[in-house]
Amino acid sequence: MNLRLIFNEGWDTCRAGARGWLVPIVFVGLIGYLVIVLLNADYMQEMGAADIPRNSAHVVYLMTAGQGFYMLFAWAWLFARIVTRDRDARLDEVVLSLPISLRGSLLGRYLGTVALGCALGVASPLGILAVHPLGALGVLPADLVGPVPWFAMLHAWALFVVPGAFGLGAVFLAAAIKTRSSSGPFAVAAALAAIWMVAMVVLRGGEAYIDVASLIDPIGYAEVEEQATLWTPLEKQASSLSLTWPLILNRLLWGVAPLTVLAWTKFVMRRAE
Repeated sequence: MNLRLIFNEGWDTCRAGARGWLVPIVFVGLIGYLVIVLLNADYMQEMGAADIPRNSAHVVYLMTAGQGFYMLFAWAWLFARIVTRDRDARLDEVVLSLPISLRGSLLGRYLGTVALGCALGVASPLGILAVHPLGALGVLPADLVGPVPWFAMLHAWALFVVPGAFGLGAVFLAAAIKTRSSSGPFAVAAALAAIWMVAMVVLRGGEAYIDVASLIDPIGYAEVEEQATLWTPLEKQASSLSLTWPLILNRLLWGVAPLTVLAWTKFVMRRAE
């Protein structure tokens, strides 16, 4: 497989996606939402973070995992564009007739979109970094502004954003290839949102099968909430999320296992070539 082709396709896809309207909307929307939550005492009390710094590790993990719910639909659109952008420009027949590997081209586009999807997840850490300017302006009391939680932000991004972009992105791309449109990825995103609601409302909310809820939650929020609620106020400020078996299995289920779906789709494409 031509590595130069993969790199060029990935780079072009990443640049094209970054120039679109989705990136600024997601950044403004997620950062704005996070700042609103941080400034709302009622929200903080519901999260168990009323008397700790607004940029504590506790808040970082909950907000990074929680914003994965919105990222489902942003990722669905991004990975759908891998298949639909040529059709929208009426270039799909031209691209398909080029003497290049279709599988290599799709792999490059997938990796470029994964990179862009991971970059979108930086919106949550940027929102957390806004706590210090808000404190300097007097919007937040000084005792609600703590040290910048660099490790927690990186750890949360690596645990929830990166596996989600790889694994869920693979499912979105497979759905886009199957339907040749964005309807497939958005249908998958809606199904994943429904699974999350079942995990949080039915299983975890009913205090039954909590481990199952942690396992099937596509964004990993259930296990974060399970661990974070047990932390003491001091632990909430600087603790890191433990790699429990429910969390490990959850990340493998949603971050690694879906890659087999994309691999099978590409295998079928190879047989069809």
